[in-house]
Amino acid sequence: SFLEAAKQLKDKVPGILDVKHGENFTDRAPHSHALIVTMADRDALAGYGPHPAHQEVATMLKEVAKDWVIVDIEP
Repeated sequence: SFLEAAKQLKDKVPGILDVKHGENFTDRAPHSHALIVTMADRDALAGYGPHPAHQEVATMLKEVAKDWVIVDIEP
């Protein structure tokens, strides 16, 4: 499933520190679920996008979600 594949990204893609997901339990936002991938640094993020494991999960996401938002932030 998409969520199982997303959780496995941490073990497959260098630089991923954590993967979290959950269901939105309020109606304040238009999205029903969130997936948060925490990267070690910008270099890790640069390698994440083209990584084959990420591409596989991205393809799965397109099959199960009709809309999504991607945000890259630094603490």
